[in-house]
Amino acid sequence: MNRAAICFFAVLLEAGRAGAAAPAPAAARPAPAAASGACGELVRAYDTSNRKIAQIRADGVLDNSAPRETNRQLKELNERQEQLVVLELMRMRNCPAPLHGGPAPYMTSAMECALETEKGNYKAEICDISKWTLTESSAPAP
Repeated sequence: MNRAAICFFAVLLEAGRAGAAAPAPAAARPAPAAASGACGELVRAYDTSNRKIAQIRADGVLDNSAPRETNRQLKELNERQEQLVVLELMRMRNCPAPLHGGPAPYMTSAMECALETEKGNYKAEICDISKWTLTESSAPAP
């Protein structure tokens, strides 16, 4: 079973635990929970997915193969579907929305990784997506 299907079943399970088929109206929802525990995990999952999308896009910059581009687009689509599931789980748990959406804040690191990979350095430290940070221009204002 692929990750998207597992995430889909997780949403169904959460809906079953909530005991309601339809979400509560916005006015009836409680205040958002703090970004810790389950909400923190969901925010990290959303952010990791953005990093993966940035890496997928950067890998295509130096490649002109149409079949590989199709595969990259499918990978990105799968990540987007997982993000939708994560966002739905966040909404159901009244978690705060992610501060930034999209892979743009990670494109600099992703491009550096793609260049290192092109040089043959497949184990470059810059390619560890867990160490990527937001670029200053894309970070939210305090």
